[in-house]
Amino acid sequence: MTVVGSEQHLAPADGGEQVEALEERTVRRADARTTPRRLFLACVVLCGLYAGLAALKAPEGALAPDSGGKLATLVEADGSPLDVDVGYWAEEFDPDGRFHPLLFTRQFDAGWVQVTTLPMVMLTSPLVGWFGLSAALVIPILSAMATALAARALVDRMKGNGWFAFWAIALATPVAVFALDFWEHAPGLALMMWGVVVLFGSLHGRIDVRACLFGGALFGAAATLRSEALVYLLVVVVLIFAASGPTASRLRGRAACSLAVGVGAAGVLVANFVLERLVLGGDHRGARTLGTAVVAGRGLGVRVQDALIATLGLSGETSWAEWVFAALLVSLVGTGVVALGARDPARRRLGGLLLGIAGLLYVARFAASLGFMPGMLTASPLAVAGLVVAVKERRCRRILLLALVPLPLVWAFQYSGGVSPQWGSRYQLLSSALLACLFFCVPLRRVVTVAVVALAAVVTTAGVAMVIDRSHTVAEGMASVVARHDDAVVSLQPNLLREGGARWSRELHWLSVPDGRLGEALRITARAGDDRVAVIALEGTRLPRQLGEYRRTSTDALRVRPGEDLIVATYLAAASGP
Repeated sequence: MTVVGSEQHLAPADGGEQVEALEERTVRRADARTTPRRLFLACVVLCGLYAGLAALKAPEGALAPDSGGKLATLVEADGSPLDVDVGYWAEEFDPDGRFHPLLFTRQFDAGWVQVTTLPMVMLTSPLVGWFGLSAALVIPILSAMATALAARALVDRMKGNGWFAFWAIALATPVAVFALDFWEHAPGLALMMWGVVVLFGSLHGRIDVRACLFGGALFGAAATLRSEALVYLLVVVVLIFAASGPTASRLRGRAACSLAVGVGAAGVLVANFVLERLVLGGDHRGARTLGTAVVAGRGLGVRVQDALIATLGLSGETSWAEWVFAALLVSLVGTGVVALGARDPARRRLGGLLLGIAGLLYVARFAASLGFMPGMLTASPLAVAGLVVAVKERRCRRILLLALVPLPLVWAFQYSGGVSPQWGSRYQLLSSALLACLFFCVPLRRVVTVAVVALAAVVTTAGVAMVIDRSHTVAEGMASVVARHDDAVVSLQPNLLREGGARWSRELHWLSVPDGRLGEALRITARAGDDRVAVIALEGTRLPRQLGEYRRTSTDALRVRPGEDLIVATYLAAASGP
């Protein structure tokens, strides 16, 4: 890996013309090594690899309740892009939807709406209608491929090894995990990554209003899918303005560029608002984002805890012992990368030893459990390596700032309680991807690159295995619930039925109880004439033997989600007999 040119070419004070010339030379040099045929074949191979991994999944199994709720919408839509009404069988008895089976479902003019982001669901509905539920992964897979292409383009612009970045970002980072689930994270990340590529020159001093307008539109499109895109957008605007030279004319030019980014983003956000008004009859995404923003900063202790999980989490547990162990693991990776790249043979041997120890600790963690690893740094050794090797590189400074400055704001505004059930911090995916890209922008000994990518591949492989295993467990668990043929199912685990949304039908008498009001839920089933009711709860939950007109007759074990032991109790109405 070689570096062409010197750091001074990217210094803001040298002017946008030099940046533009350097970028154009770099892109021409990369294009000379890349034919359209080679690029097309690489994309086909990558999508084929993703599709092969997706084939190992159970299509009915979701990674998390959010994606399960979207699958429920797709199943109910039956191929119609404008139908997002999941219905509610008990609307007559529960008009406010307090016990709707799919938690967080809201009522609009269009009906009972579960999804919070329309564009992705509307584009996917026809695909699922034509080809079945497996087609739900088409957009995530294409988005992961687009992220890899953006990583290649960004690294090429920074005079690094773009092709190495293409394959490593695609297959050895959390990008591979989110390519295998119907969630907005993969397309949201792809849009933000391409936004950074388009705005690369402007971030380093070039005045290009049209590029800023387009880059802002990409971030605006990402914000219709992922709220944290607004935080990164704010930092982008500030960095572009700060890239100006001292003269008044350049200050005006930077102000125009910053304004263009905001205008581009606002245009897409307004279009999405209009789309929601037309399809739903109300504002859904904006209200959810505003609600999250209103509670930002509340409960400082909880925010700090969530930030630690999102950065260093190994399992999502709120344990200082886990965070200290994770910090040690991250330190081993970072120190090992630095030492392995040293000239001194003794230090290189030490670096190899440290990375080896880190690898053994990761293997021990995965042998114990294939559960979630929510930490941005723990789930992506490439991000750790990128951070430690790029921190002293002047030409990496702008992208490094874009990766790090938004993090405190993301921690303050992220949805509290949603940081544990994820892989690699879904709210910080852009930071993770940018840090990983920086690793390929710094000249390093080949052994360092190979060692870190190999370690990252091991970690990502565990993440992919977790997705596959979880999908089968959820699919089989929900199939066993449906196969019981109860008249009604009431879940005291409020997100459980939403996670199994692929089995959803508005005809099923399902209810979710978010606050322990089991008696009220059973009164609804009694009014509906349901004689046999299954009640799902955590193992160890004390369920009453008699509740209203229902009597508990049996209790069985149930497994729907990995690592969670449940029970399902059968309640019979008194009139139905023993």
